[in-house]
Amino acid sequence: MQSFKKDLQKSSKAWTYFDLLPADSEGKAYTKCKISDCAVKLAYNQNTSCMLYHIESKHPIQYEEMKNTKNINNQPISRQDTLKFKNISAERASLITKAIADFISQDMRPISIIESSGFRGLIELLEPGYILPTRRTLSEQTILKQYEGLKLKLLKELETVDGCSITFDY
Repeated sequence: MQSFKKDLQKSSKAWTYFDLLPADSEGKAYTKCKISDCAVKLAYNQNTSCMLYHIESKHPIQYEEMKNTKNINNQPISRQDTLKFKNISAERASLITKAIADFISQDMRPISIIESSGFRGLIELLEPGYILPTRRTLSEQTILKQYEGLKLKLLKELETVDGCSITFDY
């Protein structure tokens, strides 16, 4: 893996700002941002797209520096080299986040699914400009709001009921 990283350093300026971490017990590779106190850990899937997007969105000074440097052919790095994603609207991002929360809650999926490389790859393919929320954000904000909304709706509906019988098996 180390020699592979050396080859990547030659072709992508993103490696100036990221370190490749050892693979975890499941064989997943991660990178870690080296810029000041950031230390963001990103899944590494054999490309630097997420790293470049992170630098652009979270570290604009370093991104500008990177844009002004030369690539391996001594040419200025172009927009294509940095894989700039199209921006998506906040409304579109909100709809996607809600759809992910619906997918998790309606199909009783574990929230950790959003950290899987397959799910991340699917989202990146379908909407490259979308940044997945963290598990914490998804569970403590989006899914919690859905729960509160459904709870109020159910309580309102139960107010009109004269009687109720509940059974269960264990």
